[in-house]
Amino acid sequence: GLRGGAIYMDSGSFGGTLTGLSVNGNSSGFEAGGLFIDNNGTTDTLISNSIVWGNNTQQILTWGPVQVSYSLVQGGLTGGTNISTAAPLFRDTNGVDDVLGTPDDNLRLQDTSPAIDAGNNAAVPLDAADLDEDLDSTEVLPVDFDFNARFANMAAIPDTGNGSVPIVDLGAYEVFPSPLIFKDSFESVE
Repeated sequence: GLRGGAIYMDSGSFGGTLTGLSVNGNSSGFEAGGLFIDNNGTTDTLISNSIVWGNNTQQILTWGPVQVSYSLVQGGLTGGTNISTAAPLFRDTNGVDDVLGTPDDNLRLQDTSPAIDAGNNAAVPLDAADLDEDLDSTEVLPVDFDFNARFANMAAIPDTGNGSVPIVDLGAYEVFPSPLIFKDSFESVE
C-alpha cells in the first residue's frame, strides 16, 4: 500500500516488539518501503536483532517513540549498537529468478556478514508457541526461521553483540560454522 511495504504497524498507545526480522526487497507507493510504525502512544515500539535493507524509499519510518537496537539498517540510525555502514551480505537477495521481493530470495547471511554474532541475546523472545516441540514454552526461542539452532558461534568472526557466547546473529537466520542442509522454511520439524 502507501505505507510500510513489508510491515505497517499501528501500535497505538501500547507499543510493540519486533525481533529477528530480515526485511529486504519491499516497496511502498509513498513512505517506508520497509517498516512503517504508527505509534502515537507513550510506550515505545522496540526493534532489535533485525536487518532492514534494500527496500524502496525509507527503510523505517516512525510516528511516535521507537527504539532500534542491535540492528543493521540501511541509511543508518542513531545508537551505538546499530550497524549502518556495511551491507548485510545476504546470500542471494533476488533469488534464482533474479526478481527482488519474490519467495525464492535467499536472505540467509554469507559467512563474512557483519550481522553475524552481532545481536543481543537478551532480546531473543521466549518460545511461547513451543516451536521446537520440546514442551518447554518458557525457554528462549532456540530455533531460527529454518528451524535450525538460533545460537551458533562463528569463531572466525569477532563477537560484536551482547551476551555470552554464542551470540545471536541479526535477522531471521543463523549462520553456522559448517555447511548445513536448510529445511523448507514452512515445514514442521519432526
